Amino acid sequence: MKRREQIERMINKGKMMTSNSYVILRNAMNTDRNYSAYRFEGRRPAVCNHIGCGRLCERGDGSIKVITPFAPLGLTLCAFHAHNTDCYSLENDLFEGKVTKDGITISCELETSYNTSVSRAVLGMTKYGFHCVPTNDSSIDGYNDAIEWKTAVFNNLCAPIKLFGAVESLMCEGYLEMDGSCGSHLHTGLSNNEIDFRYLFDNIAEYWEAFGRVYAYLDGMPNEKMKQYFGRGFVGYARTLRKSDDDRYVLPRHDGNGKNTHSDRVLYADDNLYGNESFNCNQHYLAFNLQHSYSIEFRLAKFVNAAQYRKIAVVMHNVVIFLRDYYYRRIDRDLLGRAIEALFKEVYPY
Repeated sequence: MKRREQIERMINKGKMMTSNSYVILRNAMNTDRNYSAYRFEGRRPAVCNHIGCGRLCERGDGSIKVITPFAPLGLTLCAFHAHNTDCYSLENDLFEGKVTKDGITISCELETSYNTSVSRAVLGMTKYGFHCVPTNDSSIDGYNDAIEWKTAVFNNLCAPIKLFGAVESLMCEGYLEMDGSCGSHLHTGLSNNEIDFRYLFDNIAEYWEAFGRVYAYLDGMPNEKMKQYFGRGFVGYARTLRKSDDDRYVLPRHDGNGKNTHSDRVLYADDNLYGNESFNCNQHYLAFNLQHSYSIEFRLAKFVNAAQYRKIAVVMHNVVIFLRDYYYRRIDRDLLGRAIEALFKEVYPY
């Protein structure tokens, strides 16, 4: 059966994901974990376990020891990494896990408004930790301990699902917080980087053919449902896209409660998706952002709990499968748009 015919059949049946996707979503998740931290009082210096560090930790220098389920004897974290962050532009280029048959990768930018020495250790450590890079982000309204955690690039869904469980556990125990200013942007791509996502579509009109239907579906979703599914409604940093009757495309800004709070930005059919500076051009803040060469970024997501965020990761995993079909022209933009719309309708009904 040709891929186009297969996808048409999937749309008719309302079953848009791989068989493994349904298995993953049915699996139970373990989020019951205990953590603790105290000052490092070792007789001998110990090496900091933070990713890329290697400093020596000594008694009385502000270093700490953290106990985790995977390291019951404790792991050391130097004074610097117990209190400081890296610059916003620093990327985490670490790849983890075996490449799967489908070759799809997952990574996240987890914005947090409050952190502790425990969350810094659990998320940032290289050994028995999750190898996340802590960076500063001025868009977060939180305390002095606000951090945007940039995860490693995972070659399969197993490792990030463990990370999601750890994040929920840290939040439940008060070691980590995410307030209303925080997003949890999710990146899905391909381990061999065979697709440069920036050039999938030549202009905003082609992008609309692919994503216009799902934007319209999400636009009509009640805000309480959006918060249940995605953690928030549309916001200024994750906007919807609408097409007007006079062939213009508008990006309204939202306050997270389903209301437009600023004037619309207007795009035209031949506008490209990228602009000259990705952080300044209009299109960077679309909920489905294609300004990274290595991934599609789903900016609407906010972490609420492990199961909720796992579902988002699985859905975007399947979006990449359809985008790859389009890249190799096994399907056209119309079918791509209908497939993505059907996927979201199946998993996020209202």
